[in-house]
Amino acid sequence: MKLLLYNVCYCMGVGKGIKDYVTKNAHLHLRKKALENISTFIKKQSPDIVCLVEIDDGSFRAGKIDQAEFIKETLDFKSMACFCKYGKKSALSKLPYFHHLCNSVMSKYKFSSIKEHFLKRGNKKLVIEVEIDHGKGKLSIFLVHLALGKRARRKQIKEIAKFVNSNNNPKIVLGDFNTLSGEEEINLFVEETDLMVAQHKGKTFPAWKPKKSLDYVLFSKEIKIKKTIVPKVKFSDHLPMIVEFDIQ
Repeated sequence: MKLLLYNVCYCMGVGKGIKDYVTKNAHLHLRKKALENISTFIKKQSPDIVCLVEIDDGSFRAGKIDQAEFIKETLDFKSMACFCKYGKKSALSKLPYFHHLCNSVMSKYKFSSIKEHFLKRGNKKLVIEVEIDHGKGKLSIFLVHLALGKRARRKQIKEIAKFVNSNNNPKIVLGDFNTLSGEEEINLFVEETDLMVAQHKGKTFPAWKPKKSLDYVLFSKEIKIKKTIVPKVKFSDHLPMIVEFDIQ
């Protein structure tokens, strides 16, 4: 089975340098091209599961294109979960632009359940939990995007660990953990959950000169990782991760 994780930065195409945040932000035709590039890249990898952080489901800045749906249709996937990354009670989720800022999980397999978890701390509160029926059993996926503040992240990690530990399926927890202080933060999560980190060479952020590992894939003992790669593509400010695995 193959899984792809990618923080696509709302398909802005900001993969070549800081100036891209300014020069490409206002040009809708460049966003559409970036969306097409990202979709084509993902399709070429032939993934079974795709987890996307920072995807736009149709704001004016995206030209009112639902980027998640566009990618799902490109891949001809059966299932998708896509939710605003801010809490339902957050003022940001009620604003015209911000309520389109989402994270998404999609797959060629059927989802037997979908859950939204909204954490108590931080502006970025969403954890998407899906249960996948892959034909030989169940697999639970938890997609996260943690807060920028270190104290809030520590609280979030402990909260996420509680509902991850209560899940008895083989499981993968992945996403943009924003571990700006280093690997000790992800090690705290490992201690709380007994999950293991999919090891790989290289960093994931920023794409044009990677210096930090912000994106992680963690897995339970029933899962055997065969290969983990970080393709050096510059369609976003993060690099994607591709993990091939078996479920024992």
